[in-house]
Amino acid sequence: MDSGTTLAFIISCFCFAGVVVLSRNSIRQPLRRYLATAAIVMVTISFLIMLYLIFTGQFM
Repeated sequence: MDSGTTLAFIISCFCFAGVVVLSRNSIRQPLRRYLATAAIVMVTISFLIMLYLIFTGQFM
């Protein structure tokens, strides 16, 4: 895995989740549910990628 691309994906996932959490009052209810679900999925995937990289010894 390319470490630069992986790092950019992980940072963007956590930033997206942070934006969704911080702007939860200004997002309409139907859209808020889909954005929260997408944020949870993306953060879970990035966390699993971090674990994979740590256990295979490829983490930075």
